[in-house]
Formats: sequence, structure tokens, C-alpha cells
Amino acid sequence: MDIREKFNKKTRTVKAEDLLHVYNKYNTLLTLCIKAKERAIADKTDKYLRELGLDIVGKKKKQREDRIKEYFDRVQKDLEDNTILNLVATFEKLIFNDIPTAINNSKEILDAHYSNQDPFSSSIKSFVKSTQDINAVSAIQGILSGHISTSLGNNLKEIIDYRNRIAHGKRFGKESQITVSETLERLDEVLEVVV
Repeated sequence: MDIREKFNKKTRTVKAEDLLHVYNKYNTLLTLCIKAKERAIADKTDKYLRELGLDIVGKKKKQREDRIKEYFDRVQKDLEDNTILNLVATFEKLIFNDIPTAINNSKEILDAHYSNQDPFSSSIKSFVKSTQDINAVSAIQGILSGHISTSLGNNLKEIIDYRNRIAHGKRFGKESQITVSETLERLDEVLEVVV
């Protein structure tokens, strides 16, 4: 596994501080992971490997290095997956914090502009979704459909699908090539449209 994330530059300025905080923690942990791998490979006494609980002591140099690299590649992949989970969870929190305000504003607009003479006037507020109707990120996807670019909508779908795959033990769906940086930027783009 490459360490492309360490060298990826964000292509846009991220405005959502909560998402940026998650990303910065990821970069810190990724740097620690890379340094730990370097230290494990350089450890000739195997003391550091034992501290990490790695049973690679006494292997031939090439096998030892390959096993260390494989181990840290898996750690890095887990870190990436956990960061994507955390980014989507943070995105959901930010989105769902604003749902009640949007619903109340919609109802107020109806009250102000829908006359008692119009069809369904007595039940017009039921046409507005409630917080119970919008309780999953998939509902947000549906609401945003047609209001964000097709490309951004497809990116959001890929991120949500991959998040679901990770959250459910990778029992379904497929691996995604989307990076942590891309996830951060796409979620921030969606937030710009919504909030």
C-alpha cells in the first residue's frame, strides 16, 4: 500500500472546521504509523516489535521486513477506513443539526404564503417532511438530488456506500478508491450547498 495520503494536498479550502479536525487527527495518526513502521524495520533487537505485540522475532531480514510492511499496510488501511467513518459521522452531525431549522422555516413560509382557500389548506404542513422523515443520510441524498451537481451526487453516493460497507463489516458492496482527502473535500462541498 502506498502512503499517497501523506503527500496528497487538499485541492480546495475546507470550510467545515469539524471535518478538518477529523482530517488533521488522521494525518497525525498516519505520520505516527509511518514512523512506527520505519522504527520497526530498523529495530535490530526486536525489542520494539515485542512492545508492539508483533510476532516477527527471529525471521530472516527480507521476510521480517515484508511482514512488518504488510502489518503496517493493514493498520494504515484500517486508519483510512476509520477516518472515512468518522468523516461521514461528523458530516451527518453537521447536517442533522440544521434539519429542524429548515423544517420550521418551511412551515413558516407555508403559513405566510398559503391561503385558507387553496387545496389542502388545512393539512398543507403535512406536505413538509418532519425530522422523523429525515433520519438517515440516504434521506439527505434524496433531498439534495437535483440540487447538487451529478458528479458531486455520485461522489456522495460512493462515500455513503463505502461508509455502509465499512460499518457493516465489509459484508457487502465493493472497495472504493476514494481517498480520505477526497472524502473530506466532497463532504465539505455538500455542506456548502446545505448550510
